[in-house]
Amino acid sequence: MQPSETNLTTVAQAPAERLLSGARELSAYLREQHGIHLAADTILTRRSRDPERLPPSLRFEKRILYRRADVDEWVAENLKSDAAIGPDGVKVTQAASCISGKPVAARRA
Repeated sequence: MQPSETNLTTVAQAPAERLLSGARELSAYLREQHGIHLAADTILTRRSRDPERLPPSLRFEKRILYRRADVDEWVAENLKSDAAIGPDGVKVTQAASCISGKPVAARRA
C-alpha cells in the first residue's frame, strides 16, 4: 500500500465533526458548554455589525456554520478570570467576559 493511500483511508475513516448551524445552535452551545449566555439575536446583530466579536465561521451557500473547536478556542482567548475574596473569607472566582461584557458565572474556588 502506498503512503498516500494510507492517508486517504485514515481521512475517510475519521468521524465527521458536526458543525454548529446558525445563531441558535451557537447560542445553545455557548450556554451549555461554557456557561455564556449570548442570545441568538445578539449573535445575528454582531454578525452584521461587529463580526470580529464572534468566533470564526464558515459559509456554505447561505448557511453560516461554526466549528466547535473554533468556538472553544475563541472562548478561551476571550474569557478573562478575576478572583476576589468573599465576605466569609473564601476565594470566589468570577469569569468576566469581553464576549458579552457581563459576568457569566460565579463559583467558589
